[in-house]
Amino acid sequence: MEASVRLIAIVVSAALFLEILDVSIVAIALPEIGRSLGVSSLSLGSLVTVYVTGLAVVLPASSWVATRFGAKQTFILSLFCFSLASLLCGCAVELWQLLIGRFLQGAFAALMVPIGRTILLQRAKGSEIVSAMIWFT
Repeated sequence: MEASVRLIAIVVSAALFLEILDVSIVAIALPEIGRSLGVSSLSLGSLVTVYVTGLAVVLPASSWVATRFGAKQTFILSLFCFSLASLLCGCAVELWQLLIGRFLQGAFAALMVPIGRTILLQRAKGSEIVSAMIWFT
């Protein structure tokens, strides 16, 4: 398998790791987030919901966006915007700011992973697909 395909698999798997980490890490941090924002940790369950909502809203359009604007450009831009949304979450001082950041994280994650997998499968030759998916996994 070509080194470039291996590198793409590693980069896309890192994006998948970020997406999965972002969903789960909030549940662990809810008490501390609640203390920082001065709200009850029980009222912060919406942080998980709004992230998943961002994923669900944008995911159906990911294929169209990749076709319209180019898969590589969309992947790079979504990774950059996901990082900016993460920065926004880190800088949030009000709950509404954090909710907006979480929604944006979910929306850009919905573009990152499926488009990244598409790029990987397009670059891998027929005989390399299984190996590329193993590297991705």
